[in-house]
Amino acid sequence: MLWGDELPATWEKALRVLMTKLRTLLLECGIDGSAALTSAFGCYKLTLPHGAWIDVDAAVEAVAQAEAALAVGDLGEARSQASVASTFAQRSFLPGEDGAWVEERRRDLRELLVRSLECLRDASFGAGEFTAAVRHGEEVTELEPFRESSWRRLMQAHAAAGNPAEALRVYERCRRLLADELGIYPSPETESIYRELLSAPARESRALATDEESVSVRTDEGETGRRTAVTVAIGMFALGSAAAAGLLRAAVDSVNARGR
Repeated sequence: MLWGDELPATWEKALRVLMTKLRTLLLECGIDGSAALTSAFGCYKLTLPHGAWIDVDAAVEAVAQAEAALAVGDLGEARSQASVASTFAQRSFLPGEDGAWVEERRRDLRELLVRSLECLRDASFGAGEFTAAVRHGEEVTELEPFRESSWRRLMQAHAAAGNPAEALRVYERCRRLLADELGIYPSPETESIYRELLSAPARESRALATDEESVSVRTDEGETGRRTAVTVAIGMFALGSAAAAGLLRAAVDSVNARGR
């Protein structure tokens, strides 16, 4: 873990020196280094005092609690725990160091960060805070650009925020990425959301036109009925019919009644 495939000739002595330095560091932190860092059977064991707190472990616990809260609809708790997890997971792990173990731990923290941001995104979406959902959704797609579910959720967040054009742009970004990098098309699930976004303006336009037509018909029906009754009565009156006068009075009374 410390030296990779090429051990120094004096690696055992170098390891003992390193452990001595660690015990000294623990002592400076108020911990008895000789009791906290012990060796036996060719191994070293670190035993921290009761109440010790480790940020990486706290991030693991927080994201688990956030996902559990989200599953039962406790959006406030989900966002709170996910915020804690994302804060810890964003920290650099052993900056300046490399090696298989270091890279593995960094991958673990990256996955924790993605999970915490997904919780923040979905909890914000569920709470109707679509701007925050879009922001966290963008962060997830930057970290995991080939995770199509993240693109779909981002499209939905833009649409819910009242920005269908932005949702369509997100689809185009996803489509180009998959085509350029992998030579594949978006999944049927992603295409389905895309088609819904395309058809939404047409449905809204048809609904608006139908409403306007209904209003026009309702407005015109009364006027048309009145005009017809008066026209017929006047036509008969022009023929000199005695009944026409009575019909005309009835028509006028009908118009006045409808007017009231």
